[in-house]
Formats: sequence, structure tokens, C-alpha cells
Amino acid sequence: MAAFKTSNPSVVGILYPGTMGAALADVLVARGFDVITTLNGRSIRTAEHCERSGIVTRNCLADVVREADLIFSTVTPNAAVTMAEDVRQAAVRRDRSLIYIDMNSVSPQTVGRMVKKFQNSSVQFVDAAVHGIASRLKTQGAVFASGPGADVLNRLFGTDVRVRILGNDAGRASLMKMMLGGMSKGIIGLFLQSSLLAQNSEMTDEFCDELDHYYPDVLSFVERSLPTYVQHAGRRAQEMREFAATLESNEQPSEIALELSTLFSSLEESDLASVCHHEPTPLKLKRLVEVISATRSPVKYNRSDTFLV
Repeated sequence: MAAFKTSNPSVVGILYPGTMGAALADVLVARGFDVITTLNGRSIRTAEHCERSGIVTRNCLADVVREADLIFSTVTPNAAVTMAEDVRQAAVRRDRSLIYIDMNSVSPQTVGRMVKKFQNSSVQFVDAAVHGIASRLKTQGAVFASGPGADVLNRLFGTDVRVRILGNDAGRASLMKMMLGGMSKGIIGLFLQSSLLAQNSEMTDEFCDELDHYYPDVLSFVERSLPTYVQHAGRRAQEMREFAATLESNEQPSEIALELSTLFSSLEESDLASVCHHEPTPLKLKRLVEVISATRSPVKYNRSDTFLV
């Protein structure tokens, strides 16, 4: 097996440059790295991200794996293991080692599956996670990493993005992501339920006024974050299922996480997505409540404990 070279990566692959992947690329390109990807099978939106961020495209995944010194995986949780397997297979034809950084919102159990895939290969796996909104990555975001080779994140991002190394055991970075994600998504879920209750009780104005009085920081977080949920509702739902798996593996109740998964799935069908796309963001709280309540496909909760649209 080739020796791992983590000191001076110069070509970074990102699979794939969605909103967060493009934000990572913005930082890396500014720091002098060559960032590459492939658009094979990707959307027009991904191509637009590449053009804006200075990401150079290659014909296929194999070309990215052959050329890159290091690869970030920024896909949906459901695609994380498949992405790892695809890269492992393509890396067999390399003549040098490769660093593979999984940046996805997955459980430590899913990380464990990927670690096994890269055993006895020339690919070094690094468990990592990014927390925060893509547009504020440099000012308020954070990158967590754990496992052998995790220190490469410090060399990649320097002081441009906050990096925290969480030890030598792969899975600890993903565990941090699960815990922080559980908190932030729990706040959004409770807001959705409470706002619907306020609207149904004709107390929306009073509810919003008291939120502003008692929980101004929560109010600001909801106004800033909720519009991003409708754009990535399916991903958020998958993340909550990974959180549920994390809770279950630690013998903790997972019902709340599973219900949040279903709730976020329902947002994908609601009119909130269309409104957030056409109106300036962040939307003010009362407008969010109005849209959620008046949508043609409202988020509802019935007696069978299942969120519906």
C-alpha cells in the first residue's frame, strides 16, 4: 500500500458542488488550491455552482479520482456509502495514495461502514462534518474532523474556516454533527408545530410578539434557517433518519427524530418552497407563519402520529 501523503495536497476534488460543496470550493480556490469535479449526471444548478466558484470540470468520476490528491464527498446521506464505494473502486487504478474526506451528515454507524470499505486500500478515510449555513461558512461555520489524517483539514482551511479536530477515532466528527443537527432541526420542528397551532387558534400576532420578546435569538435563527429547509427538505429528512440511527445505537429514544424526518419530507411538497424562492430572504416570522398555514399543501399532523401533506 502506498504511503499516505497529507502534507501538501494541491488538487482537491469535490463530489459534488451543491450549495455547501461550492462554499467549500470558494474557500479552497481563494487559498490557491485547484478544485475539480465532474458534471457527469449532475444538474444545471451544479454546473452554475462550478462556474461561480472556479471549479474545473473533468469528464467523469474516474478522471477526478485519478488527478486529485484529496477528495471531499458532499452528497446526500443516502448516497454517502455508494459514493465511497465508487471512489474506492476508481482509486484501485491510481499509482499513489488518496485522502477521502466524508463531509456528509451521517451517523457514526454509517461512517463505520465506509471505514471498512477503505481498509487495506491506498485511500485514507477522514471523518468530517461541516456545520452552519453555506453563505456564512467563513464567519459562522465550522468544520469538524476525526480519525487518522484529520489534521489535513487545518492545512486546507487555515484560519479561513474554524476547524476543530475531535480525536483519532473516526465517527466522532459525525457524532458531533448529529448532536448539533438534532438541536437545530429540533428548534425548526417545534417552531413549525407551534406556529400552526398559533394560526389555528388565531393567535399568530401574539405568538410572534412573545417570541420576539422572550426568544429573540431563536426568532433570528428561525427566520434565517427555515427558508433553507424547503430547498433541501429531502436531505434534512435523511439527516434526521441518520440522527435516529445514532440515538438507537446509544439506546436513546429515537421517536422525535423519526417524526422530524417525516415533517421535513412534507415541506418538500408545500408551497413554502415556491414562496421562499420568489420572495427576498430572510422572510419575517409572521410571513413564514402565514405561508406555512395558508399553503395549498399544508404540513399537518393527525391522530395516527404521522405528518401529512
